[in-house]
Amino acid sequence: MTLPLASPMHPNHPLQVKARQVMAEQMRQGGIPVNLKNSYPDDLLITNLVMHGQPLWSANMVRTNPQTRFYALAFYLDCEDAQRGDKAARERVDYCVSQWQAMRKEKLLSDDPNRMHTDLVNPAELL
Repeated sequence: MTLPLASPMHPNHPLQVKARQVMAEQMRQGGIPVNLKNSYPDDLLITNLVMHGQPLWSANMVRTNPQTRFYALAFYLDCEDAQRGDKAARERVDYCVSQWQAMRKEKLLSDDPNRMHTDLVNPAELL
């Protein structure tokens, strides 16, 4: 199976190229991590997500969860590519925005992180 170049998992996607550069630099420095946050600060990624409809509490997970940061960076790069006229990137950005709008419409996504947890049941009460 061959991945399309537009996919963030394709070996020639800019995100994958950057990851290989970072790993090579880490090897040159004896495994000392290279700080990618200087190139793409958390606040930049969070602002981009919130501007496109992601709740702030959810976007803030970029600060602590590496996998969330990876996908936020992929989304940010897609937004940049879409501004440059990349049709596939524009479709991916539009899809994410439409899904966030649909989840808000169905009340599956909220700006209040505790909204979905108002009726939790104490497991001890179930016994």
